[in-house]
Amino acid sequence: MKNNNRLREIRKAHGLSLEAVAVEIGVSYSTLINWEAGKVDPPVSKGIKLSKFYGVSIYDLFPDEEKEAGQ
Repeated sequence: MKNNNRLREIRKAHGLSLEAVAVEIGVSYSTLINWEAGKVDPPVSKGIKLSKFYGVSIYDLFPDEEKEAGQ
């Protein structure tokens, strides 16, 4: 994954801080920063947890994955 602006955009659209999401998902603040910056990919289990927490499709969070899955 490259820079995942979607994670940041969706978090901000929900009016949530990095700290609030990190606590809810069960990861550290720095881990969430690394996911949003695209430095590290979140594990699938955490991606699913994020999508459920935000009430969006996993493909809304990771649109590049949908493109790759369709290839």
